[in-house]
Amino acid sequence: MPREEVISPDQVLKGFTSLFASLPDLLLDVPDAPDLLARFAARAVVDDVLPPAIVTHIDADADPSLRDLRHRIEVALAGRHSAEKVLRCWGAPASASSSSSAPGSAPAGSSLADSRSAVASLLAEYLTARDGGEASRRLRELGLPFFHHELVKQALVAATENPQHVEAVVELLARLSSSGEVSSSQLAKGLRRVADNLADAVLDNPAAGERFGALLAAAKLARVFEDLTPEDVGDNAAALLFGRSGAATSATGTSTPAAAAEAGSNGAATAAAAANGDAGVAVPAVSMPSGVSAFKAAALAALREYYSSQDAGEVANRLLSLADPGLHPLFVKAALSLALDRRDRERELTSKLLVALVPQVISADALSGGFTRLLAAADDLLLDVPDAVRLLSLFLGRAVVDELLPPAFLTQVLPSLDASGAGVAVVRSAGILLGARHGTERLLNCWHGAALELGAVREAIRTAVREYDTSGDVAEVARCLRELDAPAYGHEVAVAAVELAFSRYHGSTASAASASASGDAERDDAAALSAAAGPVASLLRQLSDQGVLAGGAAAAGVDRIKAALNEEVLDYGPSARRVLDWLVEAGRREGWLAE
Repeated sequence: MPREEVISPDQVLKGFTSLFASLPDLLLDVPDAPDLLARFAARAVVDDVLPPAIVTHIDADADPSLRDLRHRIEVALAGRHSAEKVLRCWGAPASASSSSSAPGSAPAGSSLADSRSAVASLLAEYLTARDGGEASRRLRELGLPFFHHELVKQALVAATENPQHVEAVVELLARLSSSGEVSSSQLAKGLRRVADNLADAVLDNPAAGERFGALLAAAKLARVFEDLTPEDVGDNAAALLFGRSGAATSATGTSTPAAAAEAGSNGAATAAAAANGDAGVAVPAVSMPSGVSAFKAAALAALREYYSSQDAGEVANRLLSLADPGLHPLFVKAALSLALDRRDRERELTSKLLVALVPQVISADALSGGFTRLLAAADDLLLDVPDAVRLLSLFLGRAVVDELLPPAFLTQVLPSLDASGAGVAVVRSAGILLGARHGTERLLNCWHGAALELGAVREAIRTAVREYDTSGDVAEVARCLRELDAPAYGHEVAVAAVELAFSRYHGSTASAASASASGDAERDDAAALSAAAGPVASLLRQLSDQGVLAGGAAAAGVDRIKAALNEEVLDYGPSARRVLDWLVEAGRREGWLAE
């Protein structure tokens, strides 16, 4: 049976042409828009959805971004084996399978995320099967010698998180380094990435420092890092491998003599002896002051409570009671990291919290230090939050617009970031957002007006319902309610909708009264009631079916109307009782109102 055509080719062409024209605006919200749109267009051409002449619909002279887009599409379609490459522009096809890849492994090379996924799949298979030969083969097939540091990093992290993997990880790294499959520079880079972020790991797992020290002691015995020098691996790793006590770092990430003494005093542990059976091996363990873990736990508890209460003053009091301003950069980083994995409501609340705390509670230097630490860890955040670059750029731009950070911070922070890392991409994206037309207004509303006060939420709900009375567009009401992201106030939607029905019917009573003179009063009144309340019942039913109104929200709203029915009668007349009865009956019949 031939497949029915749902969207005509002309409509597809018109849709893409419209996207091309709006590309300069899309860039403000999606910095990668030219690359993504070029992939979509090229894929559509290869799939015979669009004609190759689609590039002629791009006005390259209208804007530099359009010129870039046209060039990208032409390059994608003109290269050797272009069709095969374009077909894999989003990774391997869902149906593709390869005997050389483990099930579930992602194709490498098409993007940073895909490459990391492929490395993670390789490592997970090795840790399960302990087949070093297979791991070597898969690493060679990846064809990413410049990305081997990611394997080193993931392997070291896996062994730090689970000591049972120490032996397997040491064997793998020893095999790959001795055979030259992983170069010493890649080995050093992977080790340095883990060591430089060890302070953050200790915040999440207090035992991470000691475990990492035991891991490096075992690796040193296996001569994994014998070709590396202290300059190759950085101060933190050098302190562990070569006993450079002066490289110890404090909780805030800066080198201090006190931190060096702390690291040195804890450096005589014998965890590696337990792991390797050699009591003569001393383990230089990294530990954080006991107050750091307590500070982070208290900070996270305060943030979670703040998301419910919206009481910034309580957060300020807790920070003041902790009496440790030196750890405030960690609070800033924790607040932003926590908000990344939440909804726009929590992100808006976090931006408002920073405004309330800086500079009265948190100093400007502590705020900039927190952002610097967060930007330095942006590559790791991408593993858990794929959209981290965009979200962080919005947070950074919003902080500048709120006058918490000076615009010069965008240039001052660059020297402390990896030139090829995600942190630099965040800074550049924030700069684009700030320099764009109406950039300030866009950043002030970057979280789509989330976290409004109760009065503002009620007014927004009533405005959406009033607009429905004019347009009859349920989809627009649903979109507005989803953007508000206030499911707890679903009962307000029901109240506003019922009052709309009261108003609609109350306005038709004059015509109903004139109709009574003709002897058809009862029939006409029933028709007027249905015409007034029917669209409201339809709105509530569709919102319930779409899940916009949570279970019980409509019933809670109707109960509020019943409790205040005398006041409603004063506003809308005695007919309000009949309208409410009609809606209750319709709701129970249609299923959006519980019995």
